[in-house]
Amino acid sequence: MHAIGYVDSMALPVFLAGQERFCSPDSTFLFHDFAFGLPAGVNQTRGQWADLNESLNQTAIRAKGLLKLRTTLTDEDFKVLELYEKATIQSAGFAKEKGIVQDIKEPCIGAGRFIANIDF
Repeated sequence: MHAIGYVDSMALPVFLAGQERFCSPDSTFLFHDFAFGLPAGVNQTRGQWADLNESLNQTAIRAKGLLKLRTTLTDEDFKVLELYEKATIQSAGFAKEKGIVQDIKEPCIGAGRFIANIDF
């Protein structure tokens, strides 16, 4: 995988699925707290809100676990940088330092290669 722009939010776990990961020098990586939006006028009981909150907590635990598994990020990194606690944008240099990417380089896309833009 080669990031040529933003790798934001839930795109981070998708990006980490790549065995070889690269990014362009101007790429950024956004970490933020998890949220769940409901359409206007939807009513939820306290129990349903509790279920949604637990689902968000479990999603955060899984995302952090995946990052720790596929990168060199540590529990201390998450604590000091407040990753997933507040919106934090990190640079390509950070991504390389922490093993999110193996290298920073411009993409070389040959004719006939698969290109995808994934927006969530």
